[in-house]
Amino acid sequence: MSLVSFSVSGTYYTLQGIGGGGLRDSQVSSNANTALYICAVLGGLFAGSINNVLGPRFTCLIGSLTTLAYFSVLIVYQYIPNAGMVIFSGAVCGFGQALLSTVGGAVTSGYPSPAKRGNSASIYSGTFALSGIVGGSITFVLNLHRPSNEDISLSTFIAFLSLVFLGTLLTLLLMPPGTLIRDDGQPVDLGKARTLREELAGMWTLICCSRTWIVTPFFMMVSSYYAYQFNGFNLVLYTTRTRGANNVFYRLFGLLTAFLTGQWMDSCRWSKRRRIHILVGVMTILTMATWASAYIVQLIYRPTSPESNFIPLDVTTGAYWATWPIFCFWGSLDIAMVILSYWLVANLSRDSKESSNYAGYLSSSYFLTAALCWQLDAQQINNTVFLFLSWGLVVVGLISAFCTGFVIEESQSTPNPEQELTENLLNEKDDQHHTTP
Repeated sequence: MSLVSFSVSGTYYTLQGIGGGGLRDSQVSSNANTALYICAVLGGLFAGSINNVLGPRFTCLIGSLTTLAYFSVLIVYQYIPNAGMVIFSGAVCGFGQALLSTVGGAVTSGYPSPAKRGNSASIYSGTFALSGIVGGSITFVLNLHRPSNEDISLSTFIAFLSLVFLGTLLTLLLMPPGTLIRDDGQPVDLGKARTLREELAGMWTLICCSRTWIVTPFFMMVSSYYAYQFNGFNLVLYTTRTRGANNVFYRLFGLLTAFLTGQWMDSCRWSKRRRIHILVGVMTILTMATWASAYIVQLIYRPTSPESNFIPLDVTTGAYWATWPIFCFWGSLDIAMVILSYWLVANLSRDSKESSNYAGYLSSSYFLTAALCWQLDAQQINNTVFLFLSWGLVVVGLISAFCTGFVIEESQSTPNPEQELTENLLNEKDDQHHTTP
């Protein structure tokens, strides 16, 4: 599943990370992203039930095919610049991204044993970050001859399309959940199959749960900052090849943070509540520092102001390296928030089917906020207002995550196979004793 995420979802978000979806005209990309996220919101509400009915293999295959179609349209757009075609394909891709995100969340949170959920989330998110490193490197190398700020080369789009095609083939290798065994010896038990009506009823029950409402602002915040970071900051401040380099650093620091965050969330030394609160505290400090720094950079360069005569920063200049830490720490914060969201999904759920529904709700929540933010970017909102709006969403989300720590159960009943075997033997002896004349 991590390799599918690397090749498909990771490649898509790498393209967004370059800024403008690889296009200099960010309005086309932002409108396509808006359509994508609106459809992803609707898809996310039903994606958990779809995954429970179809299984991860066919659910991921559908999602991968829609992403493959989106990248194909972007290549066609190089010859036939039809914005409507890109927006429509973005809408279709949105439904597919909701399916992929939901399956990834369900596998990450519902399949591993409770003691390995943080590690599982770090592997999945780390592989996703690795995709950004590879994709950003491809962008940097294939656009070395483009020191100005323009569309990425056609060869870059083709390279990305090839990665997505590879990921589509990898979905066929996904194993049915019933054939998997956890590291503690237990099989991945999805329970009795439910009808579509039961699936929808289970989703409605989850939405009405008080714990769900507490964690919702945090779920909505995850990824909402992409629109500003990639289009409001990366796209307007840097040259084409430097945007690719930024994406590498963004995901590289995310990859390093993924391991540390996963180990921390699986630590048995501290209670779950303490682990959440300490992690949120660290993220809050870094959030305030990095977003304040981004505001200072924006004040100094005023890249969107016509009278500033701003020249995009290049990786070869000293001014670029002064802004370099901002993207690095943004990447670390992003991956820590994603891992925490998956970990919360796992610890708020009672079984694998509910994990799938929670993962779908998570996807739907952050796609909703992302749709609003990408549309604000398409409407060319004032960059300073955009910065403070994104910053404020992150702060509200962190407050929500801190409050969620108070409703997380410290222990979950997890069946022990040895204990079950002993109990079954004792029950058989009792039955024989009672039936013996």
